[in-house]
Amino acid sequence: MWPLLDGAMALATAWSQVLRAASRTYDVPNQEAAFDTELSQALNALTGWKIDFVREARKALGFETQVTSNAGTFVLQVPTLTTGSGLRRFTDAAGALVRLGLNSDDVARWSKKRSTLKLQRKLALL
Repeated sequence: MWPLLDGAMALATAWSQVLRAASRTYDVPNQEAAFDTELSQALNALTGWKIDFVREARKALGFETQVTSNAGTFVLQVPTLTTGSGLRRFTDAAGALVRLGLNSDDVARWSKKRSTLKLQRKLALL
């Protein structure tokens, strides 16, 4: 009946699923794989990007999982994805990778190299 409203509700639901999936508490250790899978699936539902791309982009852009433990509970989270502004930063940055046709593995490799003045000048021209 209201297709625009239905689309907006679906987007809001997917957005909130990512925010919830970005921080989880577990009673047992070594749940990183399950956490990352759930978060990648939520990001896939929101953006439509393939899960492998989402994983690579998170790693390349520094949106990695952090684990803390306290009194037998284990908190796994990607702190920057627990807020709307952080999620927006990720989708904007990953979207830029897509638009530029860059491989996220290359971006990760570049981000670990020291930048040179010559490279900075080339990037300024883009």
